[in-house]
Amino acid sequence: MLGADFAGFLARDGWSIYRQFSKALHQTCLAHLLRRCREMLLVAGRGEAEFPRTVQTILQQALQLRDRHQQRKISEHGVAVARGRWEVRMDRTLERRYRSPQNRRFANHLLREREALFTFLSCPGLEATNWRAEQAIRPMVVTRKVWGGNRTSRGAHTQGVLVSILQTCRQQLRSASSILQKLICASQPKPLDSVEIVLYGLTVFALLTGWPMIWQEEAELERRFGQEYLACKRAVPAVLIPSLFRVASASNAETESFTSAFGRLRVNPPAWE
Repeated sequence: MLGADFAGFLARDGWSIYRQFSKALHQTCLAHLLRRCREMLLVAGRGEAEFPRTVQTILQQALQLRDRHQQRKISEHGVAVARGRWEVRMDRTLERRYRSPQNRRFANHLLREREALFTFLSCPGLEATNWRAEQAIRPMVVTRKVWGGNRTSRGAHTQGVLVSILQTCRQQLRSASSILQKLICASQPKPLDSVEIVLYGLTVFALLTGWPMIWQEEAELERRFGQEYLACKRAVPAVLIPSLFRVASASNAETESFTSAFGRLRVNPPAWE
């Protein structure tokens, strides 16, 4: 997760919240803008197509300029000159007044994003789109549509925290399961809402890495713990129960209470790896 003082590169879409990172170097996603141009051209009426077509041309030319530079067909000085030319043309295009509400709305958006349109041309290696971020969140977007805990605000917040932790571990080449085990066994509370978040994270990690969920454990838990299990099942998404309490179901003590079994999960976690 990014702090308010983040001062790195930020390739992102046009969501206004991102502009609050005033210390970051921004690049707005050109793929989003080009898609918007194409959509506007499909429904443009008489006299409405010139603006989105001009914007489309400028952005496509900027991308071609980047490609030429990467292929060593143009120098740094040549890129700077060409960039200045496209910036001037964009500014002149945005200075005009447009009668179409769609064109005015798009022009206002581009004015707000003006300083982030061509950053990639002066920062070698900076992406012109946010495709990496889109791909990074795709698994959780799919999960969210299926269940993902987002039926409640608490579940949505939990998912957001855990996905950030898991993705950070992945980018830093660290073991997410080891970190989550340390959090769940820590004697002092960590900056997470509760142990349920960590438990949920272990399950999400299992889903992302292909660890199979054993659905038969539900019947075993209900048989052994009765009302204690059913009460917990109402508070936690049912799809998580078999994995969250796998340790509890592995106990040999038929008379052990559900609370006691769950307590052992914190003291003696399973080998998740």
